Amino acid sequence: TVQDSIISISITAQADSPQGARQLLDEKRRLIAARLGEYLFGQDEQTLAQVVGELLTRKKQSLVLAESCTAGLIAKLLTDIPGASKFFVAGLIAYADEAKTRLLGVPEEVLTHHGSVSAECAQAMAAGAMARTGADWALAVTGIAGPEGGTNEKPVGLVYIGLARRDSADQEKLISVKEWRFA
Repeated sequence: TVQDSIISISITAQADSPQGARQLLDEKRRLIAARLGEYLFGQDEQTLAQVVGELLTRKKQSLVLAESCTAGLIAKLLTDIPGASKFFVAGLIAYADEAKTRLLGVPEEVLTHHGSVSAECAQAMAAGAMARTGADWALAVTGIAGPEGGTNEKPVGLVYIGLARRDSADQEKLISVKEWRFA
């Protein structure tokens, strides 16, 4: 099944005994895990947000979000998890350009030359969120959610996601900015 952009796989097995069925399920689970590799993130009822929270908690690391087009949705998914305060520092929703500059320190030149929906803006949002909160990780999302506002150059569904982390010398370091085009 597919729900919220996550593909869930159900495995069934039939055998002469419950132990035989469990053995078949374990074999199929290992085969699926080997084939899916890094795309497999959880089992049973685990959500992506839970897996992220567990990983951050286990590593004693923290996360800040800088959201524009998602308007706080990612923060909501993470803070729905009991104990989220162990890893979640803050969620900054900067919808307007002025808020991106004031709250996140996005340089006006970035907005003027590249626009608020750009790789450069996502990078600046992540860096600004990290600098203002001291989190170990920063995730920034900016894009055109629609249904209006798109152009040929920047259509509805264009999203930039920036990820930054703090390195061992306590300096922010950009990991990546990726462009996505969602239908």
